[in-house]
Amino acid sequence: LRGETRLPKGWQEYDISDRPSQGAVPPILGIWEERVPPERRKALGLRDDRLALRVSFLFPEQKWAATRGDLRLDDILLEVDGEAPPDLTARQFHTWFRMRKEVGQTARITILRGGRKIVVSVPCADVPDTDE
Repeated sequence: LRGETRLPKGWQEYDISDRPSQGAVPPILGIWEERVPPERRKALGLRDDRLALRVSFLFPEQKWAATRGDLRLDDILLEVDGEAPPDLTARQFHTWFRMRKEVGQTARITILRGGRKIVVSVPCADVPDTDE
C-alpha cells in the first residue's frame, strides 16, 4: 500500500518537562522558581517573551547548597551563558538547563538582584544520595 500521512505543524515538538523522571536528571539546581508576573516585569523593564523566574525556594541541606552557587532567594533568572531563553515555567527551565549543561561544567547565570544585573557562576552538579 502507498499512502500519504499529513501531520499537523509542530508535530515533532514536545515539552518533556512534565515527566516526573526529569527531576532526577543531572545537573540539578537546588532552587525552585516562580514566573515574574507581567506587571512586575513591566516595572522592572523585562520582556514578556523572555525568561524571568524569581527564586522562591532554596532546597535545604549542604548537598543542595553545592548545586546553586551564589543564587539567593528573590534573584530573578534572566540568562544562562549569555542565552536568554523564552518565557518558561520552572519545570520547563530546569529541563531546558539539563539539556544544555553537563555535570562538571559551570553555568554563568545572569540574574537581577536588588535592581542590578549581575552574573553568578553556578556549578553543574549532581546531588549525592547522602550528606557525607
